[in-house]
Amino acid sequence: MKLDKVLVVGAGRLGMAVTRRLFELGVKVVVVDRDEKKLEDVRQFAHETILMDSSDKEALAELAQYNFDAGIIAVGESFTTVLLISVYLRNMGIPFIVGRAANKTQSEILERLGCNLIILPEEIVGENLAERLIMGDVRKLELSKRHIIAEVPVAPEFWGKRLGELNFIEKGLILCALKKPVPQSRKEEFNFIPPDAHETLVEEGDFFILLGERKRLAKFSEI
Repeated sequence: MKLDKVLVVGAGRLGMAVTRRLFELGVKVVVVDRDEKKLEDVRQFAHETILMDSSDKEALAELAQYNFDAGIIAVGESFTTVLLISVYLRNMGIPFIVGRAANKTQSEILERLGCNLIILPEEIVGENLAERLIMGDVRKLELSKRHIIAEVPVAPEFWGKRLGELNFIEKGLILCALKKPVPQSRKEEFNFIPPDAHETLVEEGDFFILLGERKRLAKFSEI
């Protein structure tokens, strides 16, 4: 999905986090909120900040001229406010709308109203906390609810073995690459070794880049 300009409604913690990340990815973000202090905090990451009550239909409608590629509802107010904003954004012609819900019922309602993606912040925080307790600081990329790609530090029991000796399939995992630090590099530089390089020696400081189900990767990272 190509994004050039995104509207973020709400400059709280969620709004700040998504604005900062979009800024890092080179997307122009316009943030609206009725709290001037919150707008001050997010301004360094936003293309533009606008002080307004996002539940004001007429005020929000004036932003249609920006031709946003997506709209993100990040307000943490009542669900009624979220519903109204989702309708207003749809009426503005924004093609992709992200809604915020507190539970599955709210999520279903937003989906029926035409939101393309619904996030449940508390559920996400809870899942991330549970995974962090088990997997530590393993870096991961979510592919679906069940599957992720994770960067797992190589455990001592694998040191000195060759890639060809390791059987990840029997663990229900797929090895995508072996990440190796570049010797004597002043910066954090790495080489990525393909899984079919069977004679490559696995050493301390290496990382496995693995694809698999969350529960299987969580169990493997405990080794």
